[in-house]
Amino acid sequence: MHICVIGAGVIGLTSAYFLQSEGHSVTIVEREEVAGQGASAANGAQLSYAFVAPLADASVPPRLPSLFLTRDSPLKLHFRFDPVQWRWAIEFLRHANTADARRTTEGLLKLAELSREFIEPLIEGEGIECHFTRGGKLVVYPDARSLASAQAQVLYQAGLGSRQTVLTRAQCVEHEPALEAYAPRIAGGVWTASDAAADCGEFCIQLAQRIVQRGGDLQLNRCATRFDVDGTSDETGVRPKREGGRVDRLIRRAKRGALGDLADFAGR
Repeated sequence: MHICVIGAGVIGLTSAYFLQSEGHSVTIVEREEVAGQGASAANGAQLSYAFVAPLADASVPPRLPSLFLTRDSPLKLHFRFDPVQWRWAIEFLRHANTADARRTTEGLLKLAELSREFIEPLIEGEGIECHFTRGGKLVVYPDARSLASAQAQVLYQAGLGSRQTVLTRAQCVEHEPALEAYAPRIAGGVWTASDAAADCGEFCIQLAQRIVQRGGDLQLNRCATRFDVDGTSDETGVRPKREGGRVDRLIRRAKRGALGDLADFAGR
């Protein structure tokens, strides 16, 4: 098949890479001048295989007032009269409970382990220089309450095969001496030895180069603003529209059955 991928970030590029390795031809459409310049460039550089605590858990609802009203809150949400945004918020709160958080944890651990099986051989096999390290990850907590919550998560994940260690304040500083001046503000931490780190932006740039070297088509400075769906009952064409009004056909004809869901989504 000839497959079009919208966005040359880490998800788009890795998808294109593995599709190409299976024999498909790929076209990647990216609005920036260089691959990996969006969220893939401005990220935490973490490859979290075991530290997968869900954002939606039972501790969130009681903390909402402080999260919304504190100037240095890590959460910023701009409310709009948008039914999609409010539906998402309601669904998030509906799942902010212990039972759902544990089900999410189990799913995330499986997904994270699957990602390790693919990403590390890719980096090593393709010789991508992206500052990849297996140095582990230390997350520190400011008070006994947050540390106790983290410890409960560690204990639950241990039953799923995850290996993490809860550290005291002194052990955190011993593990990372750079925290010594910050020590009075630390109650303890969680050390995850299996986690890794890498420069995601550099990974994207180099992976895009390898895809192009193998015949992939990387379309930079092009923004897909919508999908135009046309065709007969036997076939459907899907065309990302370029900024400026000109439409470029980037996906060849395919059976309607293969694109039915996408056509329905585009219609909505």
